[in-house]
Amino acid sequence: MLKSGQQTGRYKILSLLGTGGMGEVFLAEDTRLGRKVCLKILPESVASDKDRLLRFEREAQTASALNHPNIITIHEIGELEDRMFIATEFIDGETLGKKIEKNELSVYESVKIAEQVAAALSVAHQAYIIHRDIKPENIMIRRDGIVKVLDFGLAKLIEKKVVNSDAEAETSVLVRTKTGVIMGTVSYMSPEQARGKETDARTDIFSLGIVLYEILTGHLPFAGETISDKIAAILMTEPKKPRLLNPKIPFELEQAVLKTLCKDCDERYQTVEDLLTDLQSLKKRLEFEAEPKLTNSANKWSEVNTQVLELKATVQAKTHNSIAVLPFSNISADAENEYFCDGLAEELLNALSKIGELKVVARTSAFSFKGKSTDINEIGKTLNVATILEGSVRKSGNYLRITAQLIDASNGYHLWSERYDREMKDIFHLQDEITLKVVDALKIKLLGKEKVAIMKRYTDNTEVYELYLKGRFCLNHDYLNSGTQNDLQRAINYFQQVIVISPDYAPAFSGLADAYRRLSFSGDAPPPLAETMSKAREAAQKALSLDNDLSEAHAALGSILFIYDFDFAGGEREYKLAIRLNPNQATVHEGYAGLLIALGRHEEADAEFQRALEIDPLSLNIKMKYCQSLILSRKYEESLAQLKEITELNSNLPLAKFSLAAIYEAKGSYAEAVEEIAKLLELYGVPEHAGLIRESFAKGGWQGFLQDRMLLAIQQPNLPSTTKAMLYATVGEKDKAFAELDKAYESREKGLIDLKVDPSFDPLRDDPRFQDLLRRVGLPQ
Repeated sequence: MLKSGQQTGRYKILSLLGTGGMGEVFLAEDTRLGRKVCLKILPESVASDKDRLLRFEREAQTASALNHPNIITIHEIGELEDRMFIATEFIDGETLGKKIEKNELSVYESVKIAEQVAAALSVAHQAYIIHRDIKPENIMIRRDGIVKVLDFGLAKLIEKKVVNSDAEAETSVLVRTKTGVIMGTVSYMSPEQARGKETDARTDIFSLGIVLYEILTGHLPFAGETISDKIAAILMTEPKKPRLLNPKIPFELEQAVLKTLCKDCDERYQTVEDLLTDLQSLKKRLEFEAEPKLTNSANKWSEVNTQVLELKATVQAKTHNSIAVLPFSNISADAENEYFCDGLAEELLNALSKIGELKVVARTSAFSFKGKSTDINEIGKTLNVATILEGSVRKSGNYLRITAQLIDASNGYHLWSERYDREMKDIFHLQDEITLKVVDALKIKLLGKEKVAIMKRYTDNTEVYELYLKGRFCLNHDYLNSGTQNDLQRAINYFQQVIVISPDYAPAFSGLADAYRRLSFSGDAPPPLAETMSKAREAAQKALSLDNDLSEAHAALGSILFIYDFDFAGGEREYKLAIRLNPNQATVHEGYAGLLIALGRHEEADAEFQRALEIDPLSLNIKMKYCQSLILSRKYEESLAQLKEITELNSNLPLAKFSLAAIYEAKGSYAEAVEEIAKLLELYGVPEHAGLIRESFAKGGWQGFLQDRMLLAIQQPNLPSTTKAMLYATVGEKDKAFAELDKAYESREKGLIDLKVDPSFDPLRDDPRFQDLLRRVGLPQ
């Protein structure tokens, strides 16, 4: 057995974590990357057993093919001293089994855990992988509450179902267990597993149902003294209703648990996504009921009882709870009315995004189809939505003709359509009417607070409204098309006109905060940071003084606190408030993820980026920031996978080439890193510099390249001090590097927020001056 303190390859053994049939598990330090890992090492005594060796390798290959915050990350598989090993992330927490023993989980916490396990299984099933051994010992709970699903050692690949008219067609398998061989843990087996029959994804649903039953009640639904007794119970007996064991369990949750435990797999949830949808709805209900009681608590609880979320009766009803709002076509004589068409669609999108039961794709992705004749079915598949809202606007003076239609993306059929001939003064009522018609067509039941949110109106003045839409149009033009400072200045001008006419119009102040914040980092020579950030802060605070429920203003303030004030706690507070008020804003999840990365909370950041991309799947901006976050997390293979997706959408994105060079540098692939930087310089129109650095590398190797790159770069005007510091650090000029970092701190440069995690600062980390800088910036050391 390996011993504490022993060095084997790149790993230093710290302690033994446990032993089992498949080997020993050690806590170790990856000395190359400076991180803790778990090493699972196959014992010499069973290394010659082909079946066990195959299972060991299959576990690593299966889990490494899955990328999700709730699935354990596989770093490496290989051999150490002639012994096979898997290196995985180290999870600081305890198994769900230990949590169950302590009997410390509430109903809400139980649902949260089941939701995260279901999310992990959803990703696995989409990759045609079933786990087949879901049990409390294979579920870890980190100290921060994040769930990790372990041990895909029994995982099986399943062939994707072919959609046809035969509703009884069974799923075929690519890798199968011989009929009659039982694999898995008996107490958590499905009936088909217990019989040794073929299994599909529904076996995981049954096992998860057993786990959820046990968490909620403290008892297994199918018990017995012997293995035979347990198998007989799984096959023959019905579980006791959970509410008899724990009256705190809501009726709907009991029904969901019992549905997972149907012995006939055709009567269970047919996909884990269906179960996940119900768990998410239940979690929202539990969160809502846990809110502090209002003064008129009797009225509140009466409202809760009548407006509780209903579980969907059929899969068809659930699939319709997703929508993309496309930009409305401008069929007016005046082409400048485009701002109004985009604004109308965006206002409808924003209203619908406040409905918790409805998945709404973000503006960036939905508007990417603007001006294209893409098939509705293709749009639905690309955005992963079931319905599309589209329309057209003819605007002439104060008269409007608006058509709107809600379309089933799978078949192109209209679920609802209407034409409206109105005057401009009716636009507010018209927006409300279209929103409620969509909600009605999708058969969504609104909570009282959701209806209040989507019907909220800040003005009845159509002049104010049109100026505001023009401001948003300019702001979005900057965001979508990397626009100039001129776009932002125009947006600021429109928002200021709104405020002159209507000084209590909160959204205009929120837009103003966003515009000033972006202006701080725009172009080659942005205005002074202190000036723009001061104006952005003032606008955000004014917006919140007018309406403290304005999610966008909380997000803007969170960004200012985080990026400029280095107030990470304050920034996190505001981001969380923004997400609670409107969970369907992709840019807020992305901004919060950036804060989490800066603090070194990588897994939480991954979850926020995943949520952002779920809402805004085609956003190059979010994809690129996620890729950069993976580099900061030193997950280089995952970042390469993200870059592949990005370059498929835009092969000449400068930041993508820069990131690729950083990954190659971190992996020691120096020739490839130099070539990517040379291509980047050619893209920027300076081929002579590209030739120079290629020549530097050919003559002086990596160090020669670094020296010449540094000399070239520091001559560039307006180069941030943090960038200069990184360049000096790479060539060993620490004093110059710290001098630049001090300048960056005095001017509150944005680049300092990643001090704790950016690999570019690694050459400086052992210097006391670096620790002092971390302290001044407010980052944990």
